[in-house]
Amino acid sequence: MRAGLSGLMVVCLAVGWMGEAARAQEFVTVREQVVSTAPESAQQIAAEKLLFAAYEFRAGSGVTVPYRLLAPEKASSAKVPLVVMLHGSGSIGVDNRSQMDWLAAGWASEGMRQRYPAYVVAPQFAGRSAVYAESKEDGALAAEAGAPLGAVLELIDALMKQYPIDRARIYLVGFSMGASTGWQAMLARPKFFAGAMLLSGVPPKRSLAAQLAGTPVLMAHGNVDAENPFAADRMMFAALQAVPGSKVRFREYDYLGHVKPADVLSVGPEGDWWRRWLFSLRLESAIQRR
Repeated sequence: MRAGLSGLMVVCLAVGWMGEAARAQEFVTVREQVVSTAPESAQQIAAEKLLFAAYEFRAGSGVTVPYRLLAPEKASSAKVPLVVMLHGSGSIGVDNRSQMDWLAAGWASEGMRQRYPAYVVAPQFAGRSAVYAESKEDGALAAEAGAPLGAVLELIDALMKQYPIDRARIYLVGFSMGASTGWQAMLARPKFFAGAMLLSGVPPKRSLAAQLAGTPVLMAHGNVDAENPFAADRMMFAALQAVPGSKVRFREYDYLGHVKPADVLSVGPEGDWWRRWLFSLRLESAIQRR
């Protein structure tokens, strides 16, 4: 199957993720992947960034978090989801600009706001939001929460009080350190997030799988990633699958390194497969919210 997978079959796999019959594991050959409709110029990315308003949030600890916020295109009192975009280590800082790569800015692209009305927040971490060390349990890397995570969780609470956000539909999206941070956010707030899309991250210790299994997670990782080794994610996927009732899916990209896949970055129809899956998720009970 791997050698003969065609571009059409890649599209079919993507469509399969949209429905209830989607399999827990998918394999995508990057050499034959669909073409991305991500922007080709910095000017286009900059234009989308302008739709995100710039703010700062001061947490109870005194930590200040720069962040960008995209509001739904049409003002309404109706409650909509909140998408929390978590950036990689290359965007650490306080300029309130570096975190706005295309994975974040793409939510403001033409047509996207009509298809997926939501508040989208992109906080910027001043330091590492997740730190890595070799786990004594299995010898693979495992992540722990960095100091800035608490302030961002406070920011999410503040946004829920300020805007008409559906408490049952808060989603995490992260790449690299941001994906690692997404795992830590779920550990810190059990039964708080409706789902997560985590790209090329480092998961927590695999012994914590039972604490994470109740949240729907789509893991995606290139199998030649030399920066955040693929093996740790595969181990976490196996650990989660072993937990009864687990809601985890895994998308393996053959020959892909530590970069975002084209069919994730795309803001065209070929990029809707994961957004449609994410927006279909809802907490069974928002009463358990903090």
